[in-house]
Amino acid sequence: MGYRDYRDRPDADVVPHVVPSGLESVASGLSVGRLIAWPTGAMDGRSIRRAILESGHDLVVVRSACDDVLLGAQLQCEELVCWQADTLLYFEIPTSEPVEVGPGSLEPCGLGDVVAVDRMVRDAFADYRNHWAANPALTRMSVTDAYADWTTSSLNDGDRVVLRYSMQEGETAGICLVDDADETFEEILLAGVVPDQRRQGAYQSMLRHVIARAGSLGKGSVVISTQASNTAVMRAWARVGMLPTISLNTLHVMKRESFPIQT
Repeated sequence: MGYRDYRDRPDADVVPHVVPSGLESVASGLSVGRLIAWPTGAMDGRSIRRAILESGHDLVVVRSACDDVLLGAQLQCEELVCWQADTLLYFEIPTSEPVEVGPGSLEPCGLGDVVAVDRMVRDAFADYRNHWAANPALTRMSVTDAYADWTTSSLNDGDRVVLRYSMQEGETAGICLVDDADETFEEILLAGVVPDQRRQGAYQSMLRHVIARAGSLGKGSVVISTQASNTAVMRAWARVGMLPTISLNTLHVMKRESFPIQT
C-alpha cells in the first residue's frame, strides 16, 4: 500500500477491507494483513473490528489518520489486542517549480545489478527500524533483509524502478526505489545513501535528481514517507522544498491468543 491508497479517497461510506501482506507473512511466519482506515470518519471502529476478525489474520496492520485518536481503543475487544506501533508522515513537492539538481547522475539498474543493488541497500539501511520493532511477535523480522529483497525483486517490475545515484566523480553514493505507476505523481518508496558518502550533500542531491526526473516524465509531484522519529531525513526533505501532507498512525491489531505477551 502506498500514497495512491490515501490520495483522492472518498470522504465516507468506505467498506473496511483487509488485504493480505505476502512479504510480511513470509518474513514473520504469521498471517499478516493490512487495512486502511482513511480518511477520519469514513468507517467506524465497529466495522473495522469486524473486518479484522472476519479476515482470520494473526496480525492486521492498520493505517489511520492521526486525528482518529479513538480508533485504537475501539479496536480493543475480548478477541483482539491493539496498540500504536508508529506514526507515518508523507511529504510532497510539486515538480512545476525549477529544481537545481547540481552534480551527480541517476541511472536505472537492471537484472545484472542484483548483487550490487543488494549490497547498497544493506549498507544504506543497516540497523534501520520501522513499526515492526514495536511488536514482540515480529522479532525474527529484519527491515534490512526485507528492504534488500523488496528492492532486488523490483528490478524485474514494470512499475517500480531502481535508481543508482553517483556523485560527480562517478562513485556510487545512493540507491533509490521509485514507483512510476501513477501518471500524476511519483512515489519514492526507498532512498538511502551508503555510509561513506553521508554528510556530504549526497542525499539531498539524489532527491533533487529524482524530482527532476519525475518532472521530465510529466509527473505533477513527488512524494515520500517515513516514521515520525526520523527527523534528520525530514529536515533534508524540507531543505529541498518537500512539505508534509498526510500523517498516519500505524496500529498493530492481533488475535489475543497470538500475542506473545499476556495482558
